[in-house]
Amino acid sequence: YPNPANDYINLKSESIIDGYIIYDIKGSIISRSIENNSNKLTISLKNNYSGIYFLEIKSGNIKETVKFIKK
Repeated sequence: YPNPANDYINLKSESIIDGYIIYDIKGSIISRSIENNSNKLTISLKNNYSGIYFLEIKSGNIKETVKFIKK
């Protein structure tokens, strides 16, 4: 949250978030973190252009991808 986002996007999970990857609409990697080890995470979007992005979240053996909009 929030979605659409301005400068930051926040993640909360019941389990530990191991890492994330943000892709743009073309599939290019914009940002990544592979060592988080927390169930809360704040990601800065200040350097990203407005548009549609995909956030892939990894937790254990589970990967989930969600779409979000940067204003």
